[in-house]
Amino acid sequence: MKTPPVIDPTRIRTTEGSFAFIPHRFLRAGFWRACSPGELVVYFFLVLAADRRGMSFYGREKTALLCGLTLQELMKARDGLEAKSLIVRDGPLTQVLALPEAPVRRAAVSRHSDGKPRAVAEALHAFTLNLIKNKRRP
Repeated sequence: MKTPPVIDPTRIRTTEGSFAFIPHRFLRAGFWRACSPGELVVYFFLVLAADRRGMSFYGREKTALLCGLTLQELMKARDGLEAKSLIVRDGPLTQVLALPEAPVRRAAVSRHSDGKPRAVAEALHAFTLNLIKNKRRP
């Protein structure tokens, strides 16, 4: 199969001083589908915040603020990510792990407090708005 040309060759992504990356297998192997919207926002944030070893040093209050989540929503999302073997925590430290062999499926759809399903796009939108609003680093 022939590889199509890039649309804008002046804007090809490169790695510049950051170690953030999400393996394509996260989408292709079903990890994306296995996560709730809150888990996706927290996972994406932790990947962006982590050093080359996957270590993030952000506290839970700052993480919740930047992710647009309450502390309760953050703790639920982190617990879900740990149950899926995507992160591990030790006190205030969090490590984003290499992807396991296969995703652990979630049992239920993430919902708002009023019981309505929460869309992934909605969660990621809230996350990006909070990043823009809170440009400062901790």
